[in-house]
Amino acid sequence: MKTVSKINRCLCRVEGVVMVVWFAVVLVVMACQVVSRYVFNTPLAWSEEFARYSFVWISYIGCAYCVGVDGHTSITALVDRLSVRNQKLLRLVGNVIMAGVFLRIMPIATSYIAKNGKFLTSIMRIPFKYLYWSLPVGIVLTLVHLALKSVLLFEQPQTGSKA
Repeated sequence: MKTVSKINRCLCRVEGVVMVVWFAVVLVVMACQVVSRYVFNTPLAWSEEFARYSFVWISYIGCAYCVGVDGHTSITALVDRLSVRNQKLLRLVGNVIMAGVFLRIMPIATSYIAKNGKFLTSIMRIPFKYLYWSLPVGIVLTLVHLALKSVLLFEQPQTGSKA
């Protein structure tokens, strides 16, 4: 199952690069906004809207990334007391529950995009669908990571290592 692990690591690497580059662009745009506003006394009207919508995208990609690297916060007091086999079973049940929640949200998100995606943002005048598609993209990436992490649970040796 080295292939599954490589796919997960590669996907995490791509997501990480996308988030870092996108965040760097937001940082540069916001720095330009500060200089423009306080030095030239002519603020960039679109920069705050761009930053706001960028953070939405970065957050949903970040959700998937955290699933891929086991980066979400967890309380392990109970889990640490279980046997390795039961820890894996509990993680698998948790992955299935999360996948179920995301699968339930997906049609709601796509329906919302279909109804409201045609409206334009107030400053940049781009369709809201480009913002709203962040949720389905984040869901798909998260589901891929959940599937990969679930497969990896069965490939780990029966030691105390994490999935």
